[in-house]
Amino acid sequence: MEAGPRIEADCQLQFPEFYHAMRWYSWRKYWWQYCALTISAPIGALIGGVLLGHATSRDIRVAIIPVVIIVLLIAGLSVWNVYRNAQRQFRTSPAVREIRHWVLSETGVETSSASSSGKFNWSILHTIVESPESFLLFSSSSIFIVFPKRILGSEERTESLRTLFRQQLGVKAKLKVTRAT
Repeated sequence: MEAGPRIEADCQLQFPEFYHAMRWYSWRKYWWQYCALTISAPIGALIGGVLLGHATSRDIRVAIIPVVIIVLLIAGLSVWNVYRNAQRQFRTSPAVREIRHWVLSETGVETSSASSSGKFNWSILHTIVESPESFLLFSSSSIFIVFPKRILGSEERTESLRTLFRQQLGVKAKLKVTRAT
């Protein structure tokens, strides 16, 4: 008999949850590139305008407008690309869409569905990160499983799962900080 918390739940991952996890991961991984592009492109246009002799403020503003439009288009293309890739992965992978039974306990994580089942020890996990809608269980720096919070049903069960994650992974569990009342 297990002494610690045990969470059991059934879940079918929905596309919005999958997409939000992919978008969140994309931002987490590439945020510095988005920021560098957003900051450096207008600054580059400003410096280029000054160096080319367009010293008047009107000429500089006119030179920056196409750069800002290009930055916005690249940002929009990046978001659309994440959406398109998430949609393709979700549509072509039946395992992602299946109803999955989860058991999380002190001994590890067990999952099963109609086509697969598995059990792994906590030591397999690289980290666990909490996003607004889900817990992302990373087995490496770029491979993760999405565990939606909605299947827990209550804040008490969510907090119980956070406690289990903290006990098993320590600092490798990047979770929302909750205040004790």
